Amino acid sequence: MLYGAFNLVFFTRFYRTAYQAGTSFPIALLPLTLGIAAMEAAVHFPGMGWLDSVAGPDLVRQFPILLLGVLVYIASNLLACRLGERNFSRVDL
Repeated sequence: MLYGAFNLVFFTRFYRTAYQAGTSFPIALLPLTLGIAAMEAAVHFPGMGWLDSVAGPDLVRQFPILLLGVLVYIASNLLACRLGERNFSRVDL
């Protein structure tokens, strides 16, 4: 999910204009970093330890999150590709 969000922010900003292409990367890193910090911190809250477990019943609880992540990743990458293509076609090189 996080890499899909990164791609969505990065590619839509990167192909918006032909100038200042280097600013897209740090801006796209911001939601990625915040998301990673939130997910790393989540397992330390009471009752959320199952997110960091490899026990069988906990893996069954984690599986829907994995499926959701795969779907969000695919959808956000397709959207990023479509928006990046649209923005790139507008840029006068």
